[in-house]
Amino acid sequence: MTDSSELLSRLRAEIDQIDDAAHDLFLRRAEIVQNIARTKMAEDPDAPVFAMRPGREAMIMRRLVARHSGNFPVAAIARMWRELISASSGMQGPFDVAIFGSNDPAGYQNVARWHFGSVAPSTLYNSAAQVLQRVGEGKGVVGVLPLPGGGDPGGDWWPALAHQSIRIVARLPFLRTDGQNSCDAVAVALVDRENTGDDTSFLVAFCRNEMSRAAVRRLLMDCGIDCRPLDTGKHDKHLMLFDTPGYITDDDIRLARAVASEEKLLERIVVAGGYAEPLRLPSQS
Repeated sequence: MTDSSELLSRLRAEIDQIDDAAHDLFLRRAEIVQNIARTKMAEDPDAPVFAMRPGREAMIMRRLVARHSGNFPVAAIARMWRELISASSGMQGPFDVAIFGSNDPAGYQNVARWHFGSVAPSTLYNSAAQVLQRVGEGKGVVGVLPLPGGGDPGGDWWPALAHQSIRIVARLPFLRTDGQNSCDAVAVALVDRENTGDDTSFLVAFCRNEMSRAAVRRLLMDCGIDCRPLDTGKHDKHLMLFDTPGYITDDDIRLARAVASEEKLLERIVVAGGYAEPLRLPSQS
């Protein structure tokens, strides 16, 4: 055997050792995930465990991308960890994905698969209303819908959030590269959001009368909420959708000030959820 052949054999043997070590770590991670699920069940045996935590997932991805170095494509690392995270969620309890679009010409199924992995079971539905109904049936389902107010077909579904517990929890695709050709979507679920430090929130304003979005925006701006008008309800012109930078909750004092303003323009404001800002990956990764 030549010297180069011996070197190659040693290097390949080292790769095998690394693969085994990585596999062992993945298996150990899976054991910890199962211990987490058991702990949650012990705290509340009757509550179904829904392990999806979009905020924490976003922070994990940001941390891994920030610490990455070397020539191995960071996009590949990010895809691998999305598969790992989604598979871990499925280990802790029911986890299904309800996707808008029966024939899926816009590609929502691909976006869902990129984010929630190839293992999670998924179903296509004809309408956004069917997706919302499926999500509302239990905590084990996440829905994928067109970005509200984004001009996509079916993007006028957002008024339903004003009357339900379902909230927007993620923007998809979360991992983005320059020149990427994919639809804009959001994930909706019966889970709480988390403050990741770089977020966007959605607000649904209930107006007392039909009025311009500019007038409502001025009121919100005066109360300290730097927002952008996105849409007005198709069937109920009293509903308006805004997005705003930052993590906002229903008990934000600025929302109370807007409703209590002397102008009496608003009946109430509902925080319809939000998302951690997507992560842009280097195009040459």
